[in-house]
Amino acid sequence: MTRRTQPKGDPEGWFPDGLPVYGQVGVLEVDCESGTVQCAACGRWFNTVSGAHLTARHGLTVARYREMYGLGLRTVLEAPSRRAQRRASALERMRQEPQLRAMLEAGAADARSGELIRRAGQTSRQAIRESTRRPERVRQLRERGRRGNQVIQEAFRERMLLGRSSSASPT
Repeated sequence: MTRRTQPKGDPEGWFPDGLPVYGQVGVLEVDCESGTVQCAACGRWFNTVSGAHLTARHGLTVARYREMYGLGLRTVLEAPSRRAQRRASALERMRQEPQLRAMLEAGAADARSGELIRRAGQTSRQAIRESTRRPERVRQLRERGRRGNQVIQEAFRERMLLGRSSSASPT
């Protein structure tokens, strides 16, 4: 169960869109005493700052949260004590299930040899070939391309209009 406590203190600052900043930007705050991590958006403490919390409470994806609060892709949004629990549980499961261990070892060997990348490439090329053979899928892809081009064209027009208005104004 996720332990939740109220924020400790006031936010350190605010983003222009009104979201607060708890703790330091670029640092995932850890409370060693309770073994929890702080959500930089609301200041509450959790075992894991989950995507479900970020979406429901703040309307953010994990990627957007990391970007806004300066957290790297390798920053785990989980308390160290929770990570240790999960690691111990996974190791115990591997010890008790020889078939699982064998499958993981085979996958690691394929990854080291490059076989995994080769198979992934074959699978994606095959999927593309198969998907383009279906008329409905071809229509969907063309429509998606048209919509994407319209969005790009509209953004370009907007930039051009903004550029004209700023260059036309006296300096």
